Amino acid sequence: LKSHDVTPNEFYSKTLAILEPLAAQGGDYAQFQLGQMYKLGQGVKQDKAKALELFQMAAVQGNKNAKIQAEFLLK
Repeated sequence: LKSHDVTPNEFYSKTLAILEPLAAQGGDYAQFQLGQMYKLGQGVKQDKAKALELFQMAAVQGNKNAKIQAEFLLK
């Protein structure tokens, strides 16, 4: 999926459709990426509590970037 092939809304919609099931299955990278989307409000309503939840789920699995983002949101 290339972002220049679709509008931003289409891009985020398609990205969510890919990431949500992967995150639900426990994929730490998908959880981290979804967390970023919720943190920034990209394609979803901004929700820092949801972002933190996703970052923490990914961090427990060893995702270092998610750990950093979770710590940042807790400040």
